[in-house]
Order: sequence, then C-alpha cells, then structure tokens
Amino acid sequence: MSNKKILLYILFIIPFLCCATYTPVEKIYEDNKIVKIIIRDKNGVTGWYIINYDTNNRITGLNKYTPYKNTPITKIKLQYRGKLLTSYTISSTSPGSDAVLYQSTHIFNYSSTNNLRRVDISLNKPASIKQAGTTFIRIQYTYTNKSVTGLYITGDASSFKVSCTISYRKNTIDTIAIDEKRYNTATKKFEQGLKGTLYIDQTPKYYIDEITSSKIKDKNKLASIYTETYIQDAFNKLTLINGNEQIIDYFLLSDNSL
Repeated sequence: MSNKKILLYILFIIPFLCCATYTPVEKIYEDNKIVKIIIRDKNGVTGWYIINYDTNNRITGLNKYTPYKNTPITKIKLQYRGKLLTSYTISSTSPGSDAVLYQSTHIFNYSSTNNLRRVDISLNKPASIKQAGTTFIRIQYTYTNKSVTGLYITGDASSFKVSCTISYRKNTIDTIAIDEKRYNTATKKFEQGLKGTLYIDQTPKYYIDEITSSKIKDKNKLASIYTETYIQDAFNKLTLINGNEQIIDYFLLSDNSL
C-alpha cells in the first residue's frame, strides 16, 4: 500500500473513530498558504488557529485561541531535520489561567528508506526523553513492501504492550490482529488483555474476541479498542509526516494535541 493510500484510509477512518465535531468555517490564505482557520460549533465561533511557517514553507507552529482569552490556549511547535523531527504541544486552561493542562513531546525516527520507524512520546517537556532516557509511549512500525504490516506499542515498564499484525486485501487494510498485555501491579506480571482480530471494510465492521469467543459490532466498543490500545494514535502519526495539509487535518480532527 502506498503512503497516499494509507493516508486516505486513515483520514477516512479517523472521523468514524473520534466522532470529530469541528467544522472549519473559514480558511484565510496568504501567499497560497493557510495562515488562519476559524472553527465553530452550533452556537458560533469557538476558536481559531494561527499557523506559522518557516522559509521552506513548512508548518512550524499552530496556536489555538478562543474568544475569551488573548493568549493561546494551545501551542504546537514542529521542528524538522529534513523530515518532521519533533512535535511539542502545551495546553493551558481557559480563560482565566495559564496553568498547564497538558503537554507532550514526540520524537520521530525514520528508516534508511525514509519510512516512519518509531515515535517516542513523553508527556513532559521537550528535553525529558533525552534526559531521562525513557519514554511514556513508544510506537514501532514494521513494513513489508512499503506497507505497514506490524505495530508494536509499549508504555513504561509497568503499564502495557500491544502487538498488531496488519493484513491487506486489494491494497486496503483488511484485518488487524491484536495481542495486548497489561501489567498487574499486584502480581507484578504482564497479563493478557485484548486478544482478537478487528475486521475492516473501509471502516471497522466487527471485532472477533478470541478470549470470550464473541463478535463485537458496537461502534463505541470498536472505537474504544482503537483508543485504549493506542492503535489509533499509531495510525494518526503516519499522517503527520506527509506535509502541511495533513498536519492541519490531524490537529483539526483531534482538536487538541498529539
């Protein structure tokens, strides 16, 4: 599957899983670049993004404002070394405080063939991953003929690990086999979590649970499988390395942070 086909699949599936509610009502351009996006809900304008670029026309920052605060409630900074290298997000309360609600750092690593190989994620300041030598979440990708065929997602030493095998039919994702282990603090051992196969036909259709021998078709339950195992995040990260349009789509669809 080409990167473009993967991207089209991901952008189609994200709204289904996230139930995204944003509606861009106005895009403001300067020099053929989007520099501002206004968003609203049914009650009117809820906020807007100011978008910054470097001299190579790559997005280096997205600042989100609300009508009730003069300073950004979310600041997103992107750095490059050829390809996207790091993303840092910090969000504060609104409107009367600057207390930090959320912050995250992502470091992107690539293979010699420029495929996204690994993403290291920390919910701390940008230097924390390097200083501590550990990450909060690590997503690793494996490829077969340039298609993503495996995911290995781990938390810290006492949380979780998820292995996924991805299969294709006619160049589109057909199934995702999931094997999740969760750490039991009482036994101090990893124990079986989710184990089964998610079947997909453009959108997730059902999940066969190998532990209970049951078939799950409820959309909310299917969505929770994606979010709780970080599989959704793993796919989302692939959109961020495909340029400005995909970076904007990603942050608008999630409308918070990485």
